[in-house]
Amino acid sequence: MNQVRRVLTSKEDKRQYSFLDRLYQRLDDALQSGTEVNLRLTWGSLRGIPIYLDPTCVEIVFVHVYMDDDDEADEEVSWRTVWLVRLEEINAIAYLTESWSKERLEQLLPDTSSEADTKE
Repeated sequence: MNQVRRVLTSKEDKRQYSFLDRLYQRLDDALQSGTEVNLRLTWGSLRGIPIYLDPTCVEIVFVHVYMDDDDEADEEVSWRTVWLVRLEEINAIAYLTESWSKERLEQLLPDTSSEADTKE
């Protein structure tokens, strides 16, 4: 895993290395599990599933399936876009760690309606 090692000369270098090290780890986890990720870059953002990763870049594939309610009708049923992104260009990553049904989520949240009734 320590493939992203760098020469560290300052505290900023250490922070940058820490981010790149954790970023690589999260991307590798997503690559192994086939999990979709959202990447925030300086010029925008993109999402997809990692299909390749090395110490300098990640390749992300995004598949778009045409739906009838899409604004722009297209003769293509679906298309695939592959992005090759340098790790140093990534500012943030979001990825799914766990999902809940609506019922489970409601069980996790405290019931605030009874508190509101008692305040009146």
